[in-house]
Formats: sequence, structure tokens, C-alpha cells
Amino acid sequence: MTDIEQPTQSSPAEEAAATLDRMSKACSLNAGPTFSGAIVIIPPGNGAPVELLLLDNRQDPALFWGTVKSYVDAAIADLQEAERTGGGQGWAPRR
Repeated sequence: MTDIEQPTQSSPAEEAAATLDRMSKACSLNAGPTFSGAIVIIPPGNGAPVELLLLDNRQDPALFWGTVKSYVDAAIADLQEAERTGGGQGWAPRR
């Protein structure tokens, strides 16, 4: 019997770290005057991470926080709908 390395599945924490690393690199590559903020939201369970890099010459804080609020509001609405209808667990952003 040979020792064949079996692919290992990443833990949720390792996947979260990889997501954060990707965003860190994206921020570094876009560090110019258009950089307007970045967010990474990693929900527990099997919810999909949200990765958002904003590039805008205006660097408008209201646009940044309004965008973050929209993502959070959509997640809460989806969770409430799932609770009301007995739907699945977790959250994935609307596409």
C-alpha cells in the first residue's frame, strides 16, 4: 500500500483566513487615490462570505456605510424569511 496524500478539507477558520488574505492583497493592489474602503463579512455556519472592495474617487463615507448597511439588511431579511418559512440555515448574499 502506498502513502498517497489525501486532499484535506479546509476548516471554516482556514477558509476565513484565506478570504481575509485575498482582500488584504486586493487592498494593497488598489492602494491609490480611488481606494474607498473594504469589508469582509464571514458569517458562522454555511453562510457565504461577503467581500467588497470600494474604489471611488470621491471616497464617500456615506456610500461606504450605506453599502455595508444594505448587505446587513439583506442578510437579516433573508434570515427572517427563512425563520418564518422554516427554510434552511445559513445565509448567502442576494445576487
